[in-house]
Amino acid sequence: MIRHAPSIGLGLGLSLRGYGVGEASSLDSDVLAFAAESGATDLTGLNNLIIYLKGEGLYNDFVIYPYKSAQNAGSGATVYGLGGWTTNDIATTNSPTWAATGMDFTVAGSYGVSDLTGFQSLSVGCAFTRMKPQAAATVDGTNYTRWWFGDVGANKFLGSASSTGSFPGETYSTFQTPSSGDQGRAASSTASWSANEDFCEVCEFGTFGSGAAVYKNKTAFTMDITQSNQVFTPSAIGYVTNDDVYVSATFNTTAVAGLTGEYIASAFCKVSMTTLQRETITDYINAL
Repeated sequence: MIRHAPSIGLGLGLSLRGYGVGEASSLDSDVLAFAAESGATDLTGLNNLIIYLKGEGLYNDFVIYPYKSAQNAGSGATVYGLGGWTTNDIATTNSPTWAATGMDFTVAGSYGVSDLTGFQSLSVGCAFTRMKPQAAATVDGTNYTRWWFGDVGANKFLGSASSTGSFPGETYSTFQTPSSGDQGRAASSTASWSANEDFCEVCEFGTFGSGAAVYKNKTAFTMDITQSNQVFTPSAIGYVTNDDVYVSATFNTTAVAGLTGEYIASAFCKVSMTTLQRETITDYINAL
């Protein structure tokens, strides 16, 4: 697919340096190819992001899945991706609803999954999820698990969870597999959001076992619990396989998941970034 093909330089020779968010004037060739395949018509924000990524040398290590109907197919079970990392799109299950403002994953059992080629070999990366959670953050208020990454050997995975009993006193958790093979946990009791609040959740991981950094837009959540010797397996918390990425995956049918709601975009980068790059990408995603 042309839209995913590795690109050299800036496509049409544009540079975003000197432009603000939303100010690039011409459409990049990969954005045009994405529009031709997906049917997307609202391309300005995506174009600005892609031009920035190419200017920073990040495009071939990045993929974004926009969920606003005008920024993607707008109907059906496929959420098309834009970027140089992978040709794989997101396939949705149980009919989440397309809308002008995003994709509604409040339908029971609805989720999306794609395969991020080569994830098993990664030691660093970053996941961006712009969303409007259905429910406000509550400590131990619901039982839910949402996965970003996983692999078949349980060697690397990240997720977020709140579960009465299993993670007492916590609003939010991330999981990593440290080098010992057990599943490490870094957790926060201070993370908060309101119902239907629109924000970009960013999870940045480095050497496994050292803990993940999680941000709400550009503000880091205070991670106040780190336990790298607890044994949590994917099957114990919600199984994932291969290099799969799960969007709004909820493995509990009896409670409203705190991170179920409307999703605007998910994006993934497989290389380390500077703080400025991470924050700038966050700005572009929030501007979609």
